[in-house]
Amino acid sequence: MIAADIVRARGHPNVRATHQSTLEVTKEAFLTPRGDCIIGVSANKAAADLNDLLKSVLKNDESLVLVVIRVENLFTSVVARGSQVLLLTSGTSMVIRKSTYIDDRTIAIKSDKAAIDIPRHITRKLRENSPLELTIIAASPPHTELLGELVNKPLTAWILGRSLVFGRTELKRRSISRVYR
Repeated sequence: MIAADIVRARGHPNVRATHQSTLEVTKEAFLTPRGDCIIGVSANKAAADLNDLLKSVLKNDESLVLVVIRVENLFTSVVARGSQVLLLTSGTSMVIRKSTYIDDRTIAIKSDKAAIDIPRHITRKLRENSPLELTIIAASPPHTELLGELVNKPLTAWILGRSLVFGRTELKRRSISRVYR
């Protein structure tokens, strides 16, 4: 099974993105300099708000998770794993972790990136309050192989995620060329 959801947030002048093991997006509108793992505020969704199909795929030990981070026309991706013990109950934020630690905010573990690994040209844009979009795609076997092929192709993965969320017809109406405006 393969599923996706889209989370919209924005940057903040206090985005530092220096945490070495986690990456977080929060619904809260404020950010103190101590929040060094937070890359986005004022998110429209937290862990509990993700769609049910995506949550069911995330709750699989064999699931591969690909998160495409888009800021303006800049893209990067994060690869992680799902877990059957994910809670996905936080109504405030969502966290991706390099470790296997799980709490109510955790949406993926064993990540290849944390906040510090986000390219600096993207974090600079986030400090300018730029809009942030996370396209979260999760696949369980046998679809993990397909998703694995997109790890180094964030634009292609972003298109796949949008087609899973909006459907092909809606995607045509939301012309992909708008990415480059």
